[in-house]
Amino acid sequence: MRCGEASTIALISHPKYRQNQELLHDAAVLVGEVIRKHFEFRLVSDLPVVLAEKVIEVHVSQILKTQRANGLWKIEEAERKSFWLLAALQHAGLLGKLLREQAFRYDPFVAFQQRADLFGYVIRCEFAQSPLNTDQDLRQKLVSEIYTCQEPNGSWENTIVLTCKKLEELSLLGENSQQDCILKAVEWLFSMFNADLEGFHVGVVYGKPGHNMFSTPDRQAEFKIALKERPEWDPKQLCYNHLAMIQNGIAIQTLIRLGYFRDERVEKACDNLYFLKQKYGGWCQSNIMQGLAYQRWVAKAKQGV
Repeated sequence: MRCGEASTIALISHPKYRQNQELLHDAAVLVGEVIRKHFEFRLVSDLPVVLAEKVIEVHVSQILKTQRANGLWKIEEAERKSFWLLAALQHAGLLGKLLREQAFRYDPFVAFQQRADLFGYVIRCEFAQSPLNTDQDLRQKLVSEIYTCQEPNGSWENTIVLTCKKLEELSLLGENSQQDCILKAVEWLFSMFNADLEGFHVGVVYGKPGHNMFSTPDRQAEFKIALKERPEWDPKQLCYNHLAMIQNGIAIQTLIRLGYFRDERVEKACDNLYFLKQKYGGWCQSNIMQGLAYQRWVAKAKQGV
């Protein structure tokens, strides 16, 4: 995940920008590129259903052809990749259709039938509609394990990256968003809202202050936890230092998913992302640095007149 993906997905998650055709087009292109380059389907589930169907439909033929005999796709991280592929098909309304047509070469659920983990539980209970007698006990165990690791302040390891991941897992497990522990996590996320935020290039301030953004003080910790917990994002340090675009984007998206899209801080954060997009053409450090350099050139030129 890069700054563009995190920011674009965050924006189209908000009702104010959900119908913005330029952003929807950008999202489709970005998510399509991730699928083509990395065979990663996670972001499809964050798109509006109609757009998700459009993005994934062009890959259905490849999906059907490349399924392995064990029912999964790929060799490395096969369970995770396959889970999110199936979740993407489900979100786009294509999974049921493919199952009815017996389009899969092999049973896509068979590898998850006995898995005692999050993926196994969700596949059996939500996709295959064939839960085991032990699945409710498994759910309680998984939920308990997540809550046990929660910090007293409501976060997980004091990072936005891991806190949002755990909130996503709780959502997949069907946990009520009004649970006290979830509300505490939401309160912590909001406490990471910054009206003003310095831009950094690795460890050096480069003169571009950010506004209305979500970020913890320790951006290096965010990067390190992403390396550990989100290796599929192929984390790059600059994306986390810069203007904290990754953690900002996933915090916005998580809060919107939990129903806080009307909160003034979420609205301001979205408006700021759109402002940056309009002013600099994007959110990457290169976009903003080039924009700042151009502004300085214009200022000097005016002084010379």
